[in-house]
Amino acid sequence: SSTPPAYRALGHERLAACYDRLGDSEKSLDHYRQGRAIRFAAFGPTHPNSLISYLHLGRHPWLRQQAPDSCRQLLETAARLCDPEGPQGYLAPVIQNALAQHARYTGAPEEAIRRLRATLPGASPRGQAGTYINLGGIYKELGQWQNALACLEQARALTRKDPGFRYGAMLWSGIGLMQARLGRAEAAIRAHQTALNLTQAGTPLEPLDPTQNPDPEAFPATQEHLGHLERKAQSLLILYERVRPEPVWLDAASATYDQALDLIREMQQQSQSTRQILTAEYRSIFEGAIRCAWLRYQKAPSEREAARVLQLMAEGQAASLRKHLQESRAVIAGGIPDSLRRQLTRLDAEIGFLTERIHSHRLSGQAPDAAGLQYSQDRLFALKESRRALLAHLAEKHPRFFQ
Repeated sequence: SSTPPAYRALGHERLAACYDRLGDSEKSLDHYRQGRAIRFAAFGPTHPNSLISYLHLGRHPWLRQQAPDSCRQLLETAARLCDPEGPQGYLAPVIQNALAQHARYTGAPEEAIRRLRATLPGASPRGQAGTYINLGGIYKELGQWQNALACLEQARALTRKDPGFRYGAMLWSGIGLMQARLGRAEAAIRAHQTALNLTQAGTPLEPLDPTQNPDPEAFPATQEHLGHLERKAQSLLILYERVRPEPVWLDAASATYDQALDLIREMQQQSQSTRQILTAEYRSIFEGAIRCAWLRYQKAPSEREAARVLQLMAEGQAASLRKHLQESRAVIAGGIPDSLRRQLTRLDAEIGFLTERIHSHRLSGQAPDAAGLQYSQDRLFALKESRRALLAHLAEKHPRFFQ
């Protein structure tokens, strides 16, 4: 081919990023490896033009989950090869950020914080803002709400006058969630409303086609709006359960989840590629809506509220199970797709919890809550059916998982 090798490798890397966004880890990894092969053949494994391949593979989410030590070695190799004063010097903070994220996801938050803070000096305001957002995420995982909020506020201050900053809505959404964790109801609601105002839920849905649109940041505005609705609903539920148990918060959370569910149903009617990007939000929004419905039933038991709980359970579980059973990502190195593994883990945990809850209730000698006990038994039966179907799927499509 007359196309320069660096451009051919770049084409594979852009396709890989899009497939990763679509949840197809196999194709994503394959294109990254093709890009690496082109770069190594043309420049050699230690040339600056090959450095980016170590970075792409080292921070690949699926590879990090399956082979974390190998990913760390790839990133450390990239760090050794990167000359801060050379033509690839701009990648130095990116590599350090990737090492920080690797530490974060492999259970070393202190190392992640140290590495991230080390990238702040000399970074552009936008780069510093991104680092503070990542720091806020780590502090959130550690339960340090005030530190998380301080980092997000710092990021907001750095980008206040930056019209090109693309994550303003996400930033406000995170601020709202932290404000709710700290019990500041009015501030939380204002922040979430700002986030929602920055996105347009009515934007037409466009399917993600990696052959036509190689930009991995191209993401339907409706999906972004969906995430902000979920975080607002989470905050309202936090305010109800932990700050002020007033019905207005529960009703508002339920109404917000309903808006999110309407968007999900709309997105289900779009092309297959749009359905594929409904990842964690898809399942967790149904779970949040079910929790709201169950709390409303406990507060004012009625046949209508009980029916709503059961209807959401059936719809949410059917949608979640169908999404996973239709998943077509191939097995790599004898494993199973990471989302199926998470699904199985979640089912096992919920089955164990409900089984213990029902058993404890029967041993307590207390007067039974008939509706609550029936809900738990129905939910347990549905979970076991889901697990049985998932295991049958794994036995058929991924038999090496059982070896």
